[in-house]
Amino acid sequence: LLSLFLRRVAPAAFGSVLANTTQQSQKQPNGEFPTNVGGTTVTVNGRAVQILFVSPERVHLLIPPQTEIGNAEVVITNADGFPSKGTVPILRAAPGIFTKTGDGIGEGMILNSDTLAEGPFDPSSGNLRLLIFSTGVRNGITRTVNIGGRVVTPEAVNESTGMQGLDEVLVRVPADLRGAGNVNLFIQADGRDSNPVTVKFLGDP
Repeated sequence: LLSLFLRRVAPAAFGSVLANTTQQSQKQPNGEFPTNVGGTTVTVNGRAVQILFVSPERVHLLIPPQTEIGNAEVVITNADGFPSKGTVPILRAAPGIFTKTGDGIGEGMILNSDTLAEGPFDPSSGNLRLLIFSTGVRNGITRTVNIGGRVVTPEAVNESTGMQGLDEVLVRVPADLRGAGNVNLFIQADGRDSNPVTVKFLGDP
């Protein structure tokens, strides 16, 4: 059986004997990732997809932009020709935030948009803007960011020019979050919540 977590444009599929090796794929000269990594291939609704990472229990892949909204069939075939199949819902927006641990839990991949420095951050000036690395956000019609209980509308949601499937969410942090310490942050797109991540704020409360 194949278990897929498709709350991202770049989701992870979990199962067994999905690959005969553990391998991180490399971007090709045309900017795309290969569709065959260590002999493992993936199709979504019959279309070959780009693969970011393979291991016997996990495969990271990119959902093609032309994939139809609704239920989609995902087939992962290992180097021995053994297929693992699953059916998953495909949505217009299904936000997810990348984390430093790579498993969607804990501290988010978030930078100061002006300095590109990592946290902790001090929002005391009222001019702190954060760059949140996410996916499945840009196609949403309504998009907000919840930071420690404060709901903020992003100033921009841009598609990354360096990584397919990556969205860069730009948001200004309210000054009254100074000194708040570790707070939860999540993105909502079309009424769907991303995974919650943590971000730390310094300053005099």
